[in-house]
Amino acid sequence: MPENGTSAPPAGLIISAQLTEEFMTKPFDDYAAHARHLELIAETLDKGSPEYLALERAGWALAFAIMHHQREFQEFLDELQRGELSPDQQGHLRKLGLK
Repeated sequence: MPENGTSAPPAGLIISAQLTEEFMTKPFDDYAAHARHLELIAETLDKGSPEYLALERAGWALAFAIMHHQREFQEFLDELQRGELSPDQQGHLRKLGLK
């Protein structure tokens, strides 16, 4: 506890605020827009359909990536765009039907 008797914010909150400031940039806004598009598409589907469930899962995966691994996710997307993925990465994407 600081000398003035007030409690200081936990170190994790300070670090989180710094990271938030660093990452709340245009790429984050782009991800938020992509998530909104997924949501809009999902709203046109029956909630029990496989397509709706796939979009819901994609939305959660995007949220996880940007909340926990934004830098790595962006690096992956940049490498994908430049055609610099490793053969293993390319093979994995093909197995998923993504490339």
